[in-house]
Amino acid sequence: MNSFSGRVLLSVMHAKTSTQRGNHEHPNLLLHGSGPAAVNGEQPSPDTMYRVFEKGLVLANPSREPRTFDLRSITPARQYRRIMATEYQDSAVNNGQAMGDIVILGERDALFLVRTR
Repeated sequence: MNSFSGRVLLSVMHAKTSTQRGNHEHPNLLLHGSGPAAVNGEQPSPDTMYRVFEKGLVLANPSREPRTFDLRSITPARQYRRIMATEYQDSAVNNGQAMGDIVILGERDALFLVRTR
């Protein structure tokens, strides 16, 4: 995979669909930029997303239910910690603590993790 540098605008838009079971919102991920980009990995469960970076990992759960991520299956042999909060961030979540193998994200939540090994 080739990499590129430049400005990238990442936005999530919601598309609504109707089925016999009711109305549903589906997030659509739009990536705007001047070069190729790739998102690696599979979805751990429906409506979840993750992105592996050289120095970290981002987990996202846009669904309306809690979802479980197994970090061992996403990136075997890697370990992570939470980022450290700055003045205006949530210090209860972004506390720098080491992560275990299983992460449960609440509905419509995301987590940025820093690679430690």
